[in-house]
Amino acid sequence: MSLSRTFTVVFSAFSFFYVFLAQAASVTEYLPAGHIYNKDIPTPHDVLGFGLGERHIRYDQLSNYIKAIDSHSDLVQTTVMGRTNHFREQLLVTITSEKNHAKLNELLNSRADFSIKKADEPLVIWLGYSVHGDELSGANAALAVIYHLAASENQSVKAWLDDTIIVMEPSSNPDGMDRFVSWASDNKGTVANPDPNHIEHHQGWRTGRGNHFEFDLNRDWLLLSQVETQNRMAYFQRYQPNIVGDFHELGSDKSYFFQPGVATRINPLTPKNNITLTHLMATYHAKALDKENHLYFSQEQFDDFYYGKGSTYPDINGSVGILFEQASSMGMQIETDSGILTLEYGIKNHIVTSLSTIEGAWANKDKFIENRKTFYENVEKEAKQEKFNGYLITEKHDSYRLTAFLSKLKQHHIDVYKLTDDFKVKSTVFEPAYSYYIPLNQPKYKVIRTLFDTPTTFVDNTFYDVSGWTLPLAMNIEFHKVNSTRGLELAETPWKQQTKQLNITAENTKLETDAYAYVFEWNDFLAPKLLNQILSANIKAKVATESFTTIVEGKNQQFEAGSIVIPTALQDQTNWQELLKEFSHNSQISITALTSGHTPEGADIGSPSLKILKPIKVLLIGGKGVSETEAGEILFYLDDTLNIPVTVIEKESFRQN
Repeated sequence: MSLSRTFTVVFSAFSFFYVFLAQAASVTEYLPAGHIYNKDIPTPHDVLGFGLGERHIRYDQLSNYIKAIDSHSDLVQTTVMGRTNHFREQLLVTITSEKNHAKLNELLNSRADFSIKKADEPLVIWLGYSVHGDELSGANAALAVIYHLAASENQSVKAWLDDTIIVMEPSSNPDGMDRFVSWASDNKGTVANPDPNHIEHHQGWRTGRGNHFEFDLNRDWLLLSQVETQNRMAYFQRYQPNIVGDFHELGSDKSYFFQPGVATRINPLTPKNNITLTHLMATYHAKALDKENHLYFSQEQFDDFYYGKGSTYPDINGSVGILFEQASSMGMQIETDSGILTLEYGIKNHIVTSLSTIEGAWANKDKFIENRKTFYENVEKEAKQEKFNGYLITEKHDSYRLTAFLSKLKQHHIDVYKLTDDFKVKSTVFEPAYSYYIPLNQPKYKVIRTLFDTPTTFVDNTFYDVSGWTLPLAMNIEFHKVNSTRGLELAETPWKQQTKQLNITAENTKLETDAYAYVFEWNDFLAPKLLNQILSANIKAKVATESFTTIVEGKNQQFEAGSIVIPTALQDQTNWQELLKEFSHNSQISITALTSGHTPEGADIGSPSLKILKPIKVLLIGGKGVSETEAGEILFYLDDTLNIPVTVIEKESFRQN
């Protein structure tokens, strides 16, 4: 596209409604008319010093406003769910009546019993904004919605709060949000520039979409790989919402999308009543947007196959998830074929549909409460109708991967039971030391099915993106269906995470000071981390290029090719054994002491087939043209998981050097 453009004024109704909020600063201009607001409750302008949409808000500013409104309102409670990679607080805002706040813990505790419909049970509405950090119309809208609910004196809002608990995540990706705000603010002019060619609208290599490691947090609800998702999941399970609104942005050339999506592209595990309720809610969104004369569309483009998203994970957890997508201004404003699209316009639309979500859910409270109760009743029936009873999982060689897998199931509130005796399936014997059973008949039946099923086809095989999500395959965990539990002996209570799974402590790590050498196997997921620590401490190590057998405590023990050997004869530090002991404790990997260099089978410890290892230095080529998500995945694995430093050089700098 040529950098020189001919700018024209488009006098269409559509373009008019795109730009009419260009100077909006007062929060009330975004909100429904006719409301009286409590003057003791601060507006965004009171705290920020500018109106919503006048400039991009940083996460610290968003956080300051939420805490300010919390301190002035008994209707608002702010919770820190955890911290991001950049140590920003992840905030969750609960808004409800004072009566509900007074017994909030009691109300939430009662939701753990899925089978009972309580007479005074409140509706729980979860609204999540800007999980993609560069889609900031949502985070801005959240502040206006919080103000409206906390400050409005109108009886309609008071009725909402009497009957509902509204839970809001105003920014689901604080680190990505601030990365985008920094870019957009640094590159915008004093005068708004809607030219699509302008640098403001074209982020650098590392965009604000993902988190610190460029993971798409809206694909992580099942995998639970990132700290932000793990923090959120604990509270999602705590609140057990009846309905979830998930607020995003899409291409600038579109209008506004709300679900339902494509009718033929729905995962068969989604209950039919979810589809019915989504269509019902669509009438409220359409009515609200019609009132504003704003364009919108639905039943197109988006699918509901993958349950790892904020709008789909609720559908297998007794809730109804609904996706909202606002055309992106990619900064303050951008020229489109339909006119000038402004940030303010996007903020307005997300406010409109946030309030229509609350209104529609409140008006149909009984239907949503009954939907959740019926969901869990049907789950029990469906589980009993299956032709198998559950799944058996086992992993003998890598306790870290097994524990990580079990931890993910636990975060999903899936009960897992350890075997207490051998169990045989066909010709395979599953040993209790590293085997576990997951029964189907439990409230999270549909989550279990989602994580373990291996579907290869649907009625409509057109996917928006993700098309595979079987967790044990992703983590290389062996799993089998169990058709009969006869003879299956299990622990009485479900598995719980232990602080030290292998009980390798600094005190009991066996590292005899008179050992000839030390060896550990390469099976454990964190073995590279341990090796890097050893080499970085100038402890010399070798790798076995073929298997060997040695005598350990009077018995033959085989070590496979790839095992790491630390010969005593090569060391020149006085405290190297203490460091080795510490590293073994930190990684929870056992290190075996050898008393002789002679092996009954295979190469001796002094054999030339054992190759000396040197510390590694990792160089990652980045920059435009390199996938930020794939580079982020490498950084997450090497830097965060293995603690191996990674030097990142952009392509242009690499060429110059």
